[in-house]
Amino acid sequence: MNGRASTSSSLLALASFVVVVAGARVASDILVPVILAAFIAVLATPLLRWFVSRGAPFILAFLAVFGVILAIASGIGFLLGDSIADFSGRVPELERQLEAKFEDVFALVDRLGFSVRGTDLLASVDAQSLMRLLGVTLTALGNVVSNVLFVIIALGFMLGEAVGLPRKLRLAFDISSASSLGGDQVVADIQRYL
Repeated sequence: MNGRASTSSSLLALASFVVVVAGARVASDILVPVILAAFIAVLATPLLRWFVSRGAPFILAFLAVFGVILAIASGIGFLLGDSIADFSGRVPELERQLEAKFEDVFALVDRLGFSVRGTDLLASVDAQSLMRLLGVTLTALGNVVSNVLFVIIALGFMLGEAVGLPRKLRLAFDISSASSLGGDQVVADIQRYL
């Protein structure tokens, strides 16, 4: 009888693992931004606690830390936008270089005795496929913007709870210190590693 219980327990654990992994896979569109927000919150919490320990009101400390995070994110966004703008400005030059390469290829094909004209090649490009590509690109850009907004909102909520969470855990689990749960050590290890 004990062997059956052990087998049933093992099968139940395996089934639970499969369900959790499948659920995480299905919910990855939500889990990934939440995990990213949690990661940033873990990095920013020491600065928030430092401000509060120096006597700053929590709301001012929160706004300062959140402002620093937004400034860093804006700087990264600016760098990416500047790179894209630089690339867009170089598109005419790149087009000329590409046309010159095509002319070299057409000349080589002509010398080999084949007849291919650039206009035939351009006529074979499907306008609908180009529009689909543009639609997919714009959809991906919209997804990136919505994910960034979601991360910022989740991060705001996480930082808002960061300072008061240990006290709430002590009250909820009726323990003398929240570090008894082990979470503080994990967070400290992550911060030290980074």
